[in-house]
Amino acid sequence: AFRAAVFAKGVPRRLAEAFGEPASRPRPGAKPFRFRRLARFLSGSLSEAERVVFAKTPEYSLEFDLYRPRRQRPGGAPCVVVVHGGKWTEGHSREFASLNPYLARRGYAVVGVNYRKADRYPFPAARDDLNAALGYVKRNAKRLGVDPERIALLGRSAGGQLALLVAYQSEDDAVKGVVSLYGPTDMRYGYQDPTNPWVIDHEAALELYLSGDPESAAETYDSSSPVNFAAADSPATLLVHGAHDELVHVAQSDLLAEKLRKVGARHLYLRLPWATHGFDRNLNGPSGQISTYAVEGFLRGVLGE
Repeated sequence: AFRAAVFAKGVPRRLAEAFGEPASRPRPGAKPFRFRRLARFLSGSLSEAERVVFAKTPEYSLEFDLYRPRRQRPGGAPCVVVVHGGKWTEGHSREFASLNPYLARRGYAVVGVNYRKADRYPFPAARDDLNAALGYVKRNAKRLGVDPERIALLGRSAGGQLALLVAYQSEDDAVKGVVSLYGPTDMRYGYQDPTNPWVIDHEAALELYLSGDPESAAETYDSSSPVNFAAADSPATLLVHGAHDELVHVAQSDLLAEKLRKVGARHLYLRLPWATHGFDRNLNGPSGQISTYAVEGFLRGVLGE
């Protein structure tokens, strides 16, 4: 907590430098860290979400959770599409979902996407599902209460890889920004230099997701690595990663941040020296406060009021 308090002091300035002055002030009175918030319970109910079917075939049906802002605005609310993690074979849209109703209360329309899992549908199925969800949101923007020209993506862990990849490959100017919370960015690196095998078997997870190893599925490893698609005109990017992450090595975000720096893309990388994987689960924890403030500031900077 004390390390977070020191780190937090520089966050507003760094947000302003990367995404403009409004990003440093997500809302009146906001601060990136307060000691008294450590004692608060989480707020926000998952029952606030409305289930929407966005893709249906004889073989599968896919849904997303829609969190609407309490006050509707003309032209619709800016939209945040949230992609869950789970090493591409597990997880669902309501995991780590405290942030979703929180952002809805701040005026955003939040879409928590479910996608096909790699145990039956390897890459690029999940990527295609995320693109299908984006297309559905844009086509039905008026009914969903969404501004189809102001969209950002946010992904955690495996979802971070998907969010980054879709954002960097998109040619849609409506995708203004992308947030990766401890997401893999270089699939070859992840296979060749895995994290602790007692925690997760990265090689097995990647072989399942990408239908082989880097030699037998070389093209797939390259085409699924966001770092290969980062360019000067890529959507604005916020990376947040913990230096003590035992599931996705912090070097994954280091690599992408360096690439974004080299190409001159607009970005900010918050490397939390004390944090582990899933640090944002508790919005009122030391890391959760900083990451939530950064996400909210980023969204204000790239999506506007």
